[in-house]
Amino acid sequence: MNYKNNHNSLIDFEFESNPPKLLKSLKSDNEEFYSGVLNVYKKTKDLLNIRVSQVFKDYTLHNVNHSLRIMYHIEKLIPDLDALSGLEKALLICSALLHDIGMSATEEEINKIKNNELEYKGLSYRVILKKYSGDHETAIQELLRIVHADRSYDYIMEKLKDDLTIPNMNVSYAEDVAIICKSHTKDRTWIENNVKEVGKKGSYDYNSKFCSILLRLGDILDFDVNRTPYKLYESLSLSGISKKEWEQHFVIHNFDKVINDPDSELKYIQFFGTSTNSLIHRKILIYFDWINDEIELANDITCAFEKRYKLNIYHNVKNNITSEGYSIADLRYTVNFKQVTNLLMGEQIYSDKKMGLREVIQNSIDACIVRKEIIERTANLWDDKFIAHISIIISEKDQEVKVIDNGIGMSLAVIKKYFLNVGVSYYRSDDYLMQDLKYQPIGNYGIGFLSCFMLSRIVKIKTRYYNDSNIYELELSKNDEYVSIKNLNEQFNFFGTEITFNFNEFMEVFGYEISSIKEFLEKCFLTDEILFTIINKDDRSQMYIENQLYNSEDASSNEIVIELSDYLYGVHGKVTLKKPSVIFKNNIDSLPYYGDSYFFDGNTLEPLDKNIYQLAHDGMIGIINIPLINDYYEFEKRNEVLDDVEAAVEDYIIKNSTDYLSIFSDYNLYLKATSGVIESGDEIFDGLDFDVLIEYGQDGDASTIVEKTTVYVFDSPKMDKYLILERVNSQRFLNLCELYIKNVLISSFDFKVDYFIKDLIAKPFRVNVDRKIIPNISRDNISKNDENIISSSIYQAICLGFLDYLRDHYVEKELLKNYIKKHHNYKSNFLREEYNCMLDEINI
Repeated sequence: MNYKNNHNSLIDFEFESNPPKLLKSLKSDNEEFYSGVLNVYKKTKDLLNIRVSQVFKDYTLHNVNHSLRIMYHIEKLIPDLDALSGLEKALLICSALLHDIGMSATEEEINKIKNNELEYKGLSYRVILKKYSGDHETAIQELLRIVHADRSYDYIMEKLKDDLTIPNMNVSYAEDVAIICKSHTKDRTWIENNVKEVGKKGSYDYNSKFCSILLRLGDILDFDVNRTPYKLYESLSLSGISKKEWEQHFVIHNFDKVINDPDSELKYIQFFGTSTNSLIHRKILIYFDWINDEIELANDITCAFEKRYKLNIYHNVKNNITSEGYSIADLRYTVNFKQVTNLLMGEQIYSDKKMGLREVIQNSIDACIVRKEIIERTANLWDDKFIAHISIIISEKDQEVKVIDNGIGMSLAVIKKYFLNVGVSYYRSDDYLMQDLKYQPIGNYGIGFLSCFMLSRIVKIKTRYYNDSNIYELELSKNDEYVSIKNLNEQFNFFGTEITFNFNEFMEVFGYEISSIKEFLEKCFLTDEILFTIINKDDRSQMYIENQLYNSEDASSNEIVIELSDYLYGVHGKVTLKKPSVIFKNNIDSLPYYGDSYFFDGNTLEPLDKNIYQLAHDGMIGIINIPLINDYYEFEKRNEVLDDVEAAVEDYIIKNSTDYLSIFSDYNLYLKATSGVIESGDEIFDGLDFDVLIEYGQDGDASTIVEKTTVYVFDSPKMDKYLILERVNSQRFLNLCELYIKNVLISSFDFKVDYFIKDLIAKPFRVNVDRKIIPNISRDNISKNDENIISSSIYQAICLGFLDYLRDHYVEKELLKNYIKKHHNYKSNFLREEYNCMLDEINI
């Protein structure tokens, strides 16, 4: 802290006694203008020198010295300082001084942010805090970092409006300073739309856009050891990202970075330094890429300006960083757009070209539901409800197929940053997540749009962001990485996105049948939340796509209906069960044995006189069923024809009235028993051979088979009731449930659970999950872990729904509770809390 105080005490000297040339020039031109600027400095210096560093303890310095260095770089970039008006010089000085004032925040403001009393549009402090695992200090820093330019604007307009005035006139230039400060974190479109190029106040001309460009460049050129004093670095004991951010500044040794080339009239930006760390070196190279982008922006915007505002900077940073102990090759990863497009949009990932339409529609669904949530956040009770609408408009006459939605649309920033950046998903970015919207879109990979090229080689897009007045039109080609874009500036009421495909290429995928498109869409999507139409523009006909989660069929008197959302969070669907009057068993006749029943105790075979509880071993009962073949000659004829003993036995059973011998035993004995074909001389058990069958009607010369069946039971002796269970290897459940994730079919989903109740029979049903489950890249499958979680959660809900149905049947209810506790008592994020608690309370 002593270092900081000493360091800050030097700033007043630098600002007033040893100022940059830009400050001296203003003072020389107009003492009153300079006095106003000096007054603003004195009013804000403590916020910049003290308060910012208190909030951003580990950040590189954003104090007045930082502002002075920005002024120095700006004055070196200006083509002719003397050609600028006093107002322009004041704008440059004040914006350099105040652009980071928004990083200072009072304790009162910080507490309001923590208590959600101070909010910023499009950002949720709760989400940021969650991202940083409840670390308020880091979360506050991140929030203020994101919005600091907007906060700087607000501070200037609220606190300095009367200080920033034209000398001898009651005219404020505070808003011009505020706009320039705000622009230093915005994109090109924002600058072009919001920052003036030509202005006049009193007798002073000024070009705010020129000042904005200079502030951005001057800011990023403050990148050297002066920004990160080594003594202060030592005192902070930094680690992690902050440590690397400080250390990369140590590499840069030169303060003067802008040089003039008198022969070419170009200005160069150069860096000198030495690096001993390859990781830091690579970070610096990325930083240079950012400077190169800003140089390109500066040259593009100022090239049409008059000479005094025209920046002419060499397009690349001159990199004079040397390395010690390693080398950095002038190599980078490169991407072959055509090859990547063919890989990502082809049938290597998607099973069928039709899936290109599925991806387009899914993007539209995401966009519509996001817009619906945004509108509903601020809607009044009397406002019209937003209706999501997706249309496919087909015209052979126009040779076009259009997909149009009224969703959120895309701004130019979203188009550039996400849509045209393959592999980057807007819905996984902070720009989306920080809005704290409840809806979690299914789009996660940032490649979905490439699937459009399976439907058409040329694709056109028209889009308008929901809160923007601009309509942008793009044209993309499958084999060309370059994209054309134009601002249509149309004034009609269009919001959302329109995608246009070539008619023949699109319709060929669907066999030129509109009905095939309808059939495909009704298979892939649920349409409960969206008005979904296909329009034939040529004959003006229209058809609706309808595929509802819930059918309108009423349950019969022999059925019960379970609403999954009553038991599970984010899982919707109705399961219809046949009223299970025979689900609870109380005698041995419910077991799958076919003949007279006997018990083998290891020595003798006696008629069965045991009950279910004496037979079960750890929930398992072993049953052996043996068909008794009583006519050798009849059997042998079949065996000669089929040449397969097992097939001959099965055929004999079908054609003849056949008795069985059914044998129960201790389960360990059962496991050792033979299975399959047996004949005279073979043993069934150790101590029980084939010949015993002759006593019950088996022809001694004929073969037969031993059929072994394991029955899984859940019993409760005190209640004299039990349930028969089946294991997952039964295929009965696999095609029972049709799963949708956020309205999109997961075609390869298998509904499988272990130890399900055999006689708890459900009709086929549909489930829509709107929780954060991410399908694979082709959207036809989910991970095995997610598949298991969803399956088991649905089955838990079915069991709990059935448990509620049994509210007046004490014995059956207790048996079912205990069954759930033993076989399906797993905690799930899907299961509603009251049922998780209920499972905890069940005692076996």
